[in-house]
Order: sequence, then structure tokens, then C-alpha cells
Amino acid sequence: TGGKKSRLFSSKNFGETWKADDLPIIQGESSTGPFSIAFYNKKTGVAAGGDYLRDTLRTDNFLLTRNAGKSWFQPQVSPFGYRSAVEYISKKTLMATGTSGTDISNDGGLTWQRLTPEGFNCVRKAKSGNWVLLAGSKGRIYRVEIDHPQLNSGRLR
Repeated sequence: TGGKKSRLFSSKNFGETWKADDLPIIQGESSTGPFSIAFYNKKTGVAAGGDYLRDTLRTDNFLLTRNAGKSWFQPQVSPFGYRSAVEYISKKTLMATGTSGTDISNDGGLTWQRLTPEGFNCVRKAKSGNWVLLAGSKGRIYRVEIDHPQLNSGRLR
């Protein structure tokens, strides 16, 4: 959740009971908080968000965990603004997107580089094949072809 207080709700019994943990991500306004969470495995995960009314703000907009969400830490270099979606492409490669652009990390989310200033609402890796789909406003759908495992030569189409 976001808004006045950013929290992560989790359940170990398929939703019969819930536990709420505070997230050290931007909070306090109705437009702030985490907007997307992705886990590579049971312990390694990320949370992306920010403030969609100030979508270029890079402060407190991304978190990482290595212990299943018991604790969270910020990256060395954050994504370039509010991000509404994040996706693991591989163990070390992630893509995050939002209204102010699309970013990529090749070191497990510790540092981020701008892939394109083109903003989207969601990102999803194909289950098979070498591409990632991005969808945005007005029906825009783009495909990033993965030419290299680290996406160093990916193309936006």
C-alpha cells in the first residue's frame, strides 16, 4: 500500500491472515508509495514506485530485499523517477517503467541506467523467446528484443 503510510502486506496461509510491514519508500501523499513488486526467488525481490504526481523524482522510489522482505535497502543509483512496473528479466537484469521513462539494471537492481525516456504503464518478460513487452497509454505496445543476455544491445520497437 502507499499513501499516508507505505506498507507491504503478506500472508503465509493463502490470505486467511495477513501481516503488515512498513516499507522505507516515499510516502505521505495519496500519489506516493510502492506500485510494483517483483521477486526473483523466495528471498530476492524489489519494490518500485515513487510519486506519480512528481514522476521525475528519484528519491526513495526503489527498494531491494535479499531476505524475503524482512528488511529493505535502497539502490546505489535509483531508477529515473516514478516507476509503475518492474520485472526480472534474469537474476541480474531488471527493467522498470513508468510515466517518465524506462530503465534497466544489469546488477540485480543496485544501479539503474536510462533505457529510453519513453514511458509505459507495465512491463513483462515473455515466457519463451528473447523479448520483453511494454504497454502504455493510448494502446501503445512496444517490444524490446533481447540480443544480449545483459540487454546491452536491446532494441525498442
